[in-house]
Amino acid sequence: MLDEHRVFNLKKKGESGSVKVEVNWSESPDIAECKLLRFKDDDKTWTVSRDDLTAILLVTGDAKTQKDLLPMQVRKVRRVERLLRGSFKAKRSYTKGDTIYWEAPWIDEIPVDDEVLSGNIGNLTKQMNEAKPKIIT
Repeated sequence: MLDEHRVFNLKKKGESGSVKVEVNWSESPDIAECKLLRFKDDDKTWTVSRDDLTAILLVTGDAKTQKDLLPMQVRKVRRVERLLRGSFKAKRSYTKGDTIYWEAPWIDEIPVDDEVLSGNIGNLTKQMNEAKPKIIT
């Protein structure tokens, strides 16, 4: 991301001249970090927020453009499923001295690594689910 003042020229299609796009023209927190873009065309000036511009690009973009604009954080984990078991001797509400047995499923997720991917991660999720080991102890 740009943190200094910059001016870009967008050529007009089918016309001569260009539209100037200016970012970080002020130190104001509302304008800094490219939050607002100022467009200048001859004597007209208007501003557009970065979020609005991104939303327009997402709505009007094809699948590849949308994939490139939407990075996703993928966290791979190793999933270990266990069945915890235990027992204890009853002192109340049961016959005194009875042994009560219990079982409870327990799932541990151990992080493997982080990757930043973009696009549809459905296939990756499917592959990760098929490859997960089931360990019951």
